[in-house]
Amino acid sequence: MVNRSSSYRAAIALSALLPALASCSGSPSGNDFVAPPHDVEIVFDARQQGPNAFSPPSAVISLTSQNTVTWYNADFSLYGGAGGTTHHLKSDDGTTFDSGLLAPNGVFEATITAPGTYAYHCEIHPGMTGTVTVNP
Repeated sequence: MVNRSSSYRAAIALSALLPALASCSGSPSGNDFVAPPHDVEIVFDARQQGPNAFSPPSAVISLTSQNTVTWYNADFSLYGGAGGTTHHLKSDDGTTFDSGLLAPNGVFEATITAPGTYAYHCEIHPGMTGTVTVNP
């Protein structure tokens, strides 16, 4: 026989604890977290977003002001901690840049010195695609 009284008390205790767990600070999901400077963000749940996995999906830089592009992996666990999704960004030409494994909350910077449009994708999740246009 189930003791409904203890089950009910456990459910109430858990419901009181959930808001506190969701608002823990010091993790990417906390209210005080500030992402590092970046040009392109890998969005939450990116592997399900396809060509919308990057924000913006088409980044533009000008060599007169910068020659690096920085990606930030914001595809971390909604509940903080070490969870999240690792990605591997690689230019479609296979030579311009390769991030290697980019862990959640990680940053990757690529130096691009020639004007042009560079398509890229995630090696782990090939539906994730984006472009970087480098103006003179």
